[in-house]
Amino acid sequence: DDILADGCFMERAELERLIDRLRAKKNLILQGPPGTGKTSLISQMMLRHSKTHVFYVLPVAQANAFAAPDFLPFWQQENSRHPDRVKVVVVEDADRLLRRRKEESSPILPALLNVADGLTGRMLRLHVICSINCHLDEPDPAILRPGRLINHRRFDLLDTTAALTVAKHAQQPWQPRPGCDRYSLAEILNPIVLEEPKPKRLLGFAA
Repeated sequence: DDILADGCFMERAELERLIDRLRAKKNLILQGPPGTGKTSLISQMMLRHSKTHVFYVLPVAQANAFAAPDFLPFWQQENSRHPDRVKVVVVEDADRLLRRRKEESSPILPALLNVADGLTGRMLRLHVICSINCHLDEPDPAILRPGRLINHRRFDLLDTTAALTVAKHAQQPWQPRPGCDRYSLAEILNPIVLEEPKPKRLLGFAA
């Protein structure tokens, strides 16, 4: 009953611990290269906790919704619709949103942080999950302040031994590439199987 994430198999107990952090108003950053299982983990959270949580996936291109005038009325309405369920906003590939600000004029990041650990978030009982591909030394320093998006889980590439273990468990016909010693979960679970070339059938006279 394990799930594939973090370049290995995540035990269900560990998934439950992440969910418990959300219940305790602990927001999450899932960080790692593309294809390492961040989206798979979020999907499992949605699937396993659909009766107790409501997940809202917000495309990063529409992250200005955090600073929109109708933000508060929308979530007040959602709280009325689902009074007993935990509300979780998911923002995937949020690198550019959370990266160190070059200018202080953008209202999006302050609005997001107010949702994550401010009066707005406490009043509306919202939780935030962000997935990022950048290193943790790149996000804006405000994110790393105590009580904000500091619950962090890193997803790494696999070494060859771990990759072979995952491929065997998933019954995938995957083999290591020459000269490569680190692999993403996606390429192991979706191997490219090369077919043997079939001899061409010649018509007519052939030498």
